[in-house]
Amino acid sequence: MSTNLRLYQAGLYTMNAVVVRVDPSRWDEPSKCAEWTCREVLGHSIWHTRSIAAACGTGEPPAEQPEAEVAGPDPLAAWVDARDRVLVGLDQPGVLQTEAPGPFGPMTIDDRLRLAASDVYTHSWDIGAAVGVDPVLDPGVAAELLPGLTAVGDGLRRPGLMGAEVVLDGAASVVDRYLAFSGRDPRRR
Repeated sequence: MSTNLRLYQAGLYTMNAVVVRVDPSRWDEPSKCAEWTCREVLGHSIWHTRSIAAACGTGEPPAEQPEAEVAGPDPLAAWVDARDRVLVGLDQPGVLQTEAPGPFGPMTIDDRLRLAASDVYTHSWDIGAAVGVDPVLDPGVAAELLPGLTAVGDGLRRPGLMGAEVVLDGAASVVDRYLAFSGRDPRRR
């Protein structure tokens, strides 16, 4: 198993642990991701999960549509379907070396998983922290993802990606440092 696949699966399972515990009446509440509801954040994650599944051959490329429509009236069911399709797709021999369209141009599915791992891991917190569900972010995953984010640095800081880094004191945990670098304030749960 590649490191990127392991990190992506950890992100998927983190998101899953949040999604299954969200009270269905709370999907339209504001998330911790600026300007998006929890339904929209999950719709974003579902869209990307479906896109990876399609690149793996287990689904059609998702249509461009508003994030809330991607999540639909039953966000949990939409998530479970996308999660299952991508897990089946990633379990195919040689699929990780397949080149496919990515958010920054063509890349192997394995390389795309590194980006996707960070996205789904972060958005797990965005939803969970907003609705009072502890996302239980794995510090080992944060420690492995943080160097990649810091290497790209301010190149990710623009509308629709990441906000400004939140300044924390030096005693912050690796998870809190990861969230702060991602533009989230881990003190506002």
